[in-house]
Amino acid sequence: NGFSDENATLRDNVLRLIETGIAGLSIEDFSRDKLTIYSKDEAADRLAVVMEAIQQSGIPVLLTARAENLIRGVDDPDDTLERLQAYSATGAHVLYSPGLTTLEQIQRFIAATDKPMNVLAPFVVGASVPQLADLGVTRVSTGGALNWAAVNPLITAGKEMLEQGSFNWLTVMAKGTQVQALLKKKPDAP
Repeated sequence: NGFSDENATLRDNVLRLIETGIAGLSIEDFSRDKLTIYSKDEAADRLAVVMEAIQQSGIPVLLTARAENLIRGVDDPDDTLERLQAYSATGAHVLYSPGLTTLEQIQRFIAATDKPMNVLAPFVVGASVPQLADLGVTRVSTGGALNWAAVNPLITAGKEMLEQGSFNWLTVMAKGTQVQALLKKKPDAP
């Protein structure tokens, strides 16, 4: 939410963020201070403030507008879609509603909006990037899922040591040379 419920502070925060050299930012319609979702109109007004700050800066910064309903206990796809449509009208570049769970739902949202759509992969388990792209999804996020995927081997190794007293997990761990090789690769290298 730009780390503020107040539009003036939101604007200042965005301008300061742009000064750091960011390429893009995401603004949620959820107030972390009040633990509520802003009204659709208030959220759209806030996005307009952010777009004005971006334009004032003269720097091309990508704005992703997030409708948080589906992950904040408001299971109302129709309201969520109306929010995304309102957010699109503010000039936001990308639309994002974490919590879309089916390919049909994603397809409906894409068909009813006019901006690129971001999808949160952990909510559509089993879907592939090509499937999502065929629907018109232009950006896929993993949220914190990669972190949890990395933690799973730690849990497995810990359980093995505690329950079996063995260290067989050592045979499947990454080698330092593998990590170093990845870090040395140039960005355009295969």
